[in-house]
Amino acid sequence: MALPSPTQRQLSPDDGVRRRLALYRMHLHLLMTVEMPSRGITPANDPGRHALLAELLDRDLAGLSGG
Repeated sequence: MALPSPTQRQLSPDDGVRRRLALYRMHLHLLMTVEMPSRGITPANDPGRHALLAELLDRDLAGLSGG
């Protein structure tokens, strides 16, 4: 029996995969946040970026806590 091609396979991530992906996203969002000052980016001169990262981190945390 032949295996389905990669485009035909359905991925069904389990809870562990979803948790790892959420942690990877959080890592990225935290890095982007803590590196802002060293790049001259502050909430005062780029409030949209600061607000977006805060929103994304809140969403990631809620997802990890099951909320």
